[in-house]
Amino acid sequence: MLARFRPSLTYANVMASVAVFLALGGGAYAAFSLPKNSVGSKQLKKHAVTPSKVANRTVTLFKGQRGDRGPRGPSDIYADGTAFATLTTSNTAYGHTTVPAGSYLLEGKAIFNAGAGGGRMGCKLTPEPSKFDTVYWDEAFATGDNTASVLSLSAVQTFASAQSVDLVCKLDSGTGNIDDARVIAIKTEALHGSTPRD
Repeated sequence: MLARFRPSLTYANVMASVAVFLALGGGAYAAFSLPKNSVGSKQLKKHAVTPSKVANRTVTLFKGQRGDRGPRGPSDIYADGTAFATLTTSNTAYGHTTVPAGSYLLEGKAIFNAGAGGGRMGCKLTPEPSKFDTVYWDEAFATGDNTASVLSLSAVQTFASAQSVDLVCKLDSGTGNIDDARVIAIKTEALHGSTPRD
């Protein structure tokens, strides 16, 4: 029976078997005979330590204790509006807000419901109703005949001090009402304002 295996017992086969036994035995030796505190940061491979391998109490040491909650900062969005109103020929603020100094994207939005005989509404983004015809940042008009039209205004402004922002509208002709009117000021220091128009 030994004669059947003898042809396969070559030098290469024997050396390969010895190498396998040494590799397995050497790994086992290394795993069970490392001296205490002999592995440091130099021996650890990058990304070898994962969160699942770190004890919870160790993670807590790195995090530290939670501090007190700080005061809430000022809002960067200012808005106000009117749900519904009958339009008149007087300049009326249907949205008003006051913003602190800074750069803002200003928006005014409203729905104009024109009467059966037709109508035209004009709106402006302006510092206050009394300046409707002299100082404003944007204007728009909506016309219709027994229909609803969406009116939208926008501008970018930089204010050196606190400033009121109003969506001021009036009925230019005919009849109608204003619905879902609002003025919105979004603070954005990344944008630079333009100068008011006369």
